[in-house]
Amino acid sequence: MLALLLSFVAGLANLIGGFLSVAKTIKQETLRNFIALSAGFILAVTILDLYPDVIRGLDYGPLLILVGFFAIFVLENFFANFAHHDHCEHDHTFMGKQYEHHRLSKNSVLIAFLGFVIHTFFDGAAISARILVSPAAGILVFLAVLSHKIPEGFSMSALFQAGKFSRTKSFLAATALGVSTILGAIIVYLTKQTEFSLVFLALATGSFTYIVTSELVPYISVTRDKKSILFFLLGIGLFYLTSIALGHFGIK
Repeated sequence: MLALLLSFVAGLANLIGGFLSVAKTIKQETLRNFIALSAGFILAVTILDLYPDVIRGLDYGPLLILVGFFAIFVLENFFANFAHHDHCEHDHTFMGKQYEHHRLSKNSVLIAFLGFVIHTFFDGAAISARILVSPAAGILVFLAVLSHKIPEGFSMSALFQAGKFSRTKSFLAATALGVSTILGAIIVYLTKQTEFSLVFLALATGSFTYIVTSELVPYISVTRDKKSILFFLLGIGLFYLTSIALGHFGIK
């Protein structure tokens, strides 16, 4: 039940991000700091926790990591090729990427949405799969997922608004990401098969790898903001502190 509870909290964070976007109550600087913090934490979890366990647990684990990476890569670039650019008065950010003075086509927005529905499904699957193996490791994955859920929901809603969708549909897009997260967790939880869960974990690891290396870290580099770099390093440090704290409380 812990897996379902944590996935529900993660999905709820998508809704919060979507609400903040349509209500326009969050500053870009705050969002940027969230992205930098989540980038550091996700990078640490992916390299130091997920990679070793997937490679150790599955002979074909590295191949599945590559498949997960490639799936998001294809959808991301498919989205980029479909986008057409018209003049627009506002700037929009989607998980670190800036679309300045452009209006996005509805087709391009929907393709990006599809890519992130798949990614958030892997988010939930990763939480469940990791908890089935180790509660402590599952909590670390949950925190990694949670750290980027509000920026993710915010960005998804902002992208829909850039495509001239209504605020209601923009919020529903963020809601769908949350539902997809919960659905991924439920499917893995119901199967309770170690190898099956590791397959989803490997795919999620590839998805995490793409998001952090293609979206989040490049965003930090482009901004050249010292505060963002500090938040990035803080995210890595937070991973270690969380690991120590979980061990101290006997959660393994």
